[in-house]
Amino acid sequence: MVDGPDIDEQPESEYDDEPVLATRGLADTAQMIEFVDALTHSNPRTAAKFLPDLLSTGSSVHLDFQLRVSALGSAGVLTRSSGMVTVGEDAMDLAETAEAIAERSGDDLLRARAAYDRARARLFAFPQHREACLEDLRRAEEWARSGSSPAALIRLGWCAYTRGLIEDGRDVARAIKRGYEAVELSTDAKFAYGRAAALTLVTRACCSNAEWGSVSAAAQDALALVRSHGYLRVIAESSFWAAELDDDSARSQELFAAAGEHFASVDNGHWRALSYASLEVAKAECHERHPDPVAAKELLAKLLELQEQMSMRDRSWAAAVLTRKIGVCARHAGDFGLAKDQLGAAAKIYEAIDDVRGVALAQVGLLASVRRHPEVLEQDREDALHGKDSPFGSQQVPKAACKAVQLLDEDCSELALAF
Repeated sequence: MVDGPDIDEQPESEYDDEPVLATRGLADTAQMIEFVDALTHSNPRTAAKFLPDLLSTGSSVHLDFQLRVSALGSAGVLTRSSGMVTVGEDAMDLAETAEAIAERSGDDLLRARAAYDRARARLFAFPQHREACLEDLRRAEEWARSGSSPAALIRLGWCAYTRGLIEDGRDVARAIKRGYEAVELSTDAKFAYGRAAALTLVTRACCSNAEWGSVSAAAQDALALVRSHGYLRVIAESSFWAAELDDDSARSQELFAAAGEHFASVDNGHWRALSYASLEVAKAECHERHPDPVAAKELLAKLLELQEQMSMRDRSWAAAVLTRKIGVCARHAGDFGLAKDQLGAAAKIYEAIDDVRGVALAQVGLLASVRRHPEVLEQDREDALHGKDSPFGSQQVPKAACKAVQLLDEDCSELALAF
């Protein structure tokens, strides 16, 4: 059974291949699903050529319930990784079809798989429907707990992982707790891929909370595990977070570059761009933590070029982070109008994906611009007088940012300057 981190949208890839394996019998079909799952762990781009076979299996009324639900679940993973415009709706359609088949089967483990797939599809398509997603997970966990097989433990592990994803950006301590629950369940099931994904989630959550000391071991364990198994997609993300953690500038730059290359190999354009943007920031920070206006302008040009390589930025966490970085860099470069625009855009993306912490970071960054440069605040007043759309108007910025500082429990002046 396969799943993994939905690392934002990936660019749509075109494959000229016809369906690779026509369904010839139960043995071939089961082997095909198992093979595609293993391939997806390594590189979903390569596995995508099997999507027609998975869809054919899922729709075949002549096959047994387990094969159909498994095929639709695997198809859902590939669909969520495809980056197509209709990816959310398509994933929900697959999950609902699998749920109907699982219900007819009367098999609790199939019901658990289908409810879980619905939760993941819902989280991808409607990230703000948090409670409905949690209800899907609750049902999946209830059904999975009826068994004690490795498959049941794997399903419970993915449920814990997904709960961690939901908490990430809202309650970091709970996200870390859920991540470690997923690590333990995957370890008990001897499921290396799930353990690697969960360790990477823990690393990401700890980075978000600046818990550098507590996460170093998890980051190194994740990176070693994914490298030993060749899980390219998780290698990419593990490399990115290990780079964020590493105090050694040379190693950090090497890891960011490796992350960018691996994200490119699995067709994840958003995280590729973010990795290379982080590499450029790391290079700039080699010389000075906060670059002078000339250096900041040079860095800003590079970041803007990378941002142009991102498509469908409205619901991408990676795009939100890069946009916020550009806003901070623009402020250092003295382009306060661009800083306001980029930080406002970052806040909107964070809001769309229900990342409360991200919204707070964008608001605090904007407040730093207002505090240091009164002309930005004056422009907001002018916008308000003329009825122009100003997402962070003169009345909204201080109030929103003060709430953000309370939420983050950080010193505003230091946090606002940080990339």
